Amino acid sequence: MRWYVLYGLIILLLAVTVFGVVIAVRASDVEPVRETLSLSFIGDIMAHDVNYSRTPYNFIWEGVVEVLQADDLSFGNLEFPIDPRLPMSNYPRFNVHPSYVDAAIEAGVDIFSLANNHITDQGADSVRQTFKVIEEFQAEKGIRFSGIKTNQFDGFIVEEIDYGGWKIGFMAVTAFVNLAKGKELVYLVNYRNDIVKQDLLDVVRNQSSRYDLFVLSFHDGIEYAPEPHRDKAEFLRELARNGADIIWSHHPHVLQPWEALVRETLSLSFIGDIMAHDVNYSRTPYNFIWEGVVEVLQADDLSFGNLEFPIDPRLPMSNYPRFNVHPSYVDAAIEAGVDIFSLANNHITDQGADSVRQTFKVIEEFQAEKGIRFSGIKTNQFDGFIVEEIDYGGWKIGFMAVTAFVNLAKGKELVYLVNYRNDIVKQDLLDVVRNQSSRYDLFVLSFHDGIEYAPEPHRDKAEFLRELARNGADIIWSHHPHVLQPWEALEHDGKTSLIIMSNGNFISGQTWTLNPAEEDPHRADTGESAIFRVIVRKTENGSTLESVDPYLIVNYRHPEYGMVVLPYENLDAASIPQIWKDYYQKRLPDLQELVKGVSVVSGE
Repeated sequence: MRWYVLYGLIILLLAVTVFGVVIAVRASDVEPVRETLSLSFIGDIMAHDVNYSRTPYNFIWEGVVEVLQADDLSFGNLEFPIDPRLPMSNYPRFNVHPSYVDAAIEAGVDIFSLANNHITDQGADSVRQTFKVIEEFQAEKGIRFSGIKTNQFDGFIVEEIDYGGWKIGFMAVTAFVNLAKGKELVYLVNYRNDIVKQDLLDVVRNQSSRYDLFVLSFHDGIEYAPEPHRDKAEFLRELARNGADIIWSHHPHVLQPWEALVRETLSLSFIGDIMAHDVNYSRTPYNFIWEGVVEVLQADDLSFGNLEFPIDPRLPMSNYPRFNVHPSYVDAAIEAGVDIFSLANNHITDQGADSVRQTFKVIEEFQAEKGIRFSGIKTNQFDGFIVEEIDYGGWKIGFMAVTAFVNLAKGKELVYLVNYRNDIVKQDLLDVVRNQSSRYDLFVLSFHDGIEYAPEPHRDKAEFLRELARNGADIIWSHHPHVLQPWEALEHDGKTSLIIMSNGNFISGQTWTLNPAEEDPHRADTGESAIFRVIVRKTENGSTLESVDPYLIVNYRHPEYGMVVLPYENLDAASIPQIWKDYYQKRLPDLQELVKGVSVVSGE
């Protein structure tokens, strides 16, 4: 997923106040990303005769201009058509001229909702005229809008807004209009009809994942009621659960309570070792590696990946046994949707201590520019292990990455290194997890260790991972063997924790010489893996595992693009030789059996 952090999903039920909202989100555009955006939401901009008969209209706004111009973006609902061909008119059939709206723009309102019950007050032709006027304002003054169209056969379009490195989606809908003439030109959603309701939920769910922030304007409610009707309130919550980050609602003409709705579940993806053999980094552009799984990684909330190399642009790219890559190799992973990286592994010191520091510098720059997060290394040997704290959708998530060993000793003092075979060190890590995990709704531990190419985890490692789960780690995501190993759902203390014993390789060059006509199962194992798609549910005391769905993938040697990752489920339709399809199909049953997982009750 390419966006990050919301402190809660916000539902605004308002009429005539200014709501200032500050949201911290990670975005993925190439320009440096603003860590936060400040947004203002105002209620219905009405136009009764006592409003439009007094000019100049800037006097309406003078008292709040400083507020509206101090934010990043301001949103307002225009409760009338704009048709300069007709006279201005009062309730019940409003109409204004462009000068009335221009005053709002000059005061600082940037984004307008036009979907409301009064938009058809002057009929279909005036809806089209309104679109023409507001489109001219967009061209001249840069405002944006949603809620109406000029052709009844057009669909609902999400207004895409790029601001400060954020990709924002905005859509305005109304549950009704006062006059039927022209309703076909309005984003009209009668959510009391179950089919229509589901259609809007589907639109929000499918579209919101494309944006760092998705804002929905929703016009409906009982006029002058101090509280929202329960049906409307519950539908707005459904919209939030389906991906709307801010729901800004209006129509009752009075203030109603607002809510910060915490996500009940999170969807997470875990991928295996991101390797960088010469056959990987010598083929550009690197996005081809990821193209087959981008939709999966961008459909979740957060994706986790293990970078099995230092990143030092001062040195040449280098192959096994002493890896090094340049930032562009990692950038492709970020653009594909990986949000959180483990850097604690045996290869992180391959180029020595100075390259560990350089890796930290590069990945920290990616954090500032693109919002990713990371754990596992530091720049000062005297610093302790720090839990990376991530706020997302109302969840407080702790993430820490550790490794049991490194290949080269130079630089090991800068790595989160835990030799758990030493009883004192082992207990120290258990204490850290127990003490730190209680501070979070979800605690994820990345653990790098294991016997390479072994189909099962060593019993000492497996038991230690279970101990970590019993001491508070909700998800333990382990790697290093370069092959998939069985995973466990460990039931303990009234909850269930996930232990991924080995996630295998996500991408490597280890199957470059694989021949489908020859049996070489051990080599083939290094090119098959799974994206573990995980759902966790919030509980009173933290969270618990709800479901695990391993999405099978394979590394395929593409004749033009080199090693790429393909989903097993798409191989039949893929443009690859039949001999390879037959080969993968033959291996599929064993792979499916391997990823079934097992439920273990603590103490068994």
